Amino acid sequence: MQNIFLFTFSHERDKDRVLDGIPWLINNALIVLKQWLPNLKLAEVDFSSSPFWVQVHGLPINQMTTQNARLIGNLFKNLLDIDMASNDDVSIGSCIRLRVEVDITKPMLEGFTNKRPDGSLERVRFRFERLPDLCYMCGLLDHQIQTCSNISRVTSVENQGKRQEYGPWMRAEIFSSKSRS
Repeated sequence: MQNIFLFTFSHERDKDRVLDGIPWLINNALIVLKQWLPNLKLAEVDFSSSPFWVQVHGLPINQMTTQNARLIGNLFKNLLDIDMASNDDVSIGSCIRLRVEVDITKPMLEGFTNKRPDGSLERVRFRFERLPDLCYMCGLLDHQIQTCSNISRVTSVENQGKRQEYGPWMRAEIFSSKSRS
């Protein structure tokens, strides 16, 4: 294992602040931070995922509910938190904001298809806060499009021959707190 570093903190609050601020970027590259429990061997620490705040833009207001936020969060490895500017169970903000665990060994999810009441389909897009550099061809975080060798993955049977769309639009403005409107 290369490029693994151990950080220690004099105060628990400092460690909590660093972990709460995940994801961290250096030169626009993701730094995966995990709390290392003393009973684990280094090889047992899973660096394949990282938490991200994801903004869900483009849902009709009547679909911006806590129930739908949970369904959308389940598209990711794990739903950690829901942040909605809400009036009871319906968001009154511009988007739903989710804290999710993302499997960083797979292409980033750029959105999902939503069915409208009239039966038409529309694409609802995800925007990630503190999104590191990623390949706009295949959606992986470990390289950029100039060095992509995954063209066969992009049009795989798993994607049903459809190329996903990745781009700078996936980067979101960072909301500074859970109280927003």
